[in-house]
Amino acid sequence: MINFEKVNKIYKIGSKPINVFKNLNFSIHQGDFIKITGPNGSGKSTFLKLMKKLILPNHGKIIYGSEINDSDIALVSQNQRSFFLNLSVKQNLLFFCSLKKTKKIDLEIKIKEYLKTFNLVEKIDAVMSTLSSGQLKKISIIRALLSDPKILLLDEITSNLEEESRNFIADYVCNELNHIQKISIIWTTHYPNEIKEDIEKSYIIKNSNLVKLSQ
Repeated sequence: MINFEKVNKIYKIGSKPINVFKNLNFSIHQGDFIKITGPNGSGKSTFLKLMKKLILPNHGKIIYGSEINDSDIALVSQNQRSFFLNLSVKQNLLFFCSLKKTKKIDLEIKIKEYLKTFNLVEKIDAVMSTLSSGQLKKISIIRALLSDPKILLLDEITSNLEEESRNFIADYVCNELNHIQKISIIWTTHYPNEIKEDIEKSYIIKNSNLVKLSQ
């Protein structure tokens, strides 16, 4: 689906270049569940932004399979500022889906179904500014899923959440989205033991590269 070929990503702090990734070779296939760990600042978010084409590599290539369009990749980041905080949950979700060809009535049905799944159905008309950080993260996931992605990029989405919410999101992503719907998942975290399922593809960012962890 997606191949990184000798990808370099360099940031500059003042006049000093920082190699976030150096000669990175990596592949993502259909149905993969890939967990990436590493401390803050190690490059987890940068990797996802490269995949989503929000930033470009300084050197190397990222090759996308013919079956992958830009709209097939959805990113859920830690930044919640993209919502219109003075509008309701429903208004926000409908707005972000407005460019899709799905009929509004079908979208409204899907929105209600997802809100029910995430135990937020009573918040459908709530103003976004009244939601907790955990509720905002769940709405961010719903917004991404409404685009029917083939690849879902999850950037530390369980950070600062209570244990119950962390476990619910992890179980839903692993079991429903990955195992049943076969959506490819890239999950970044700085909690090495966050996912309870057996993950075949688990990596840590080390020395400007992705290093596979032994099982």
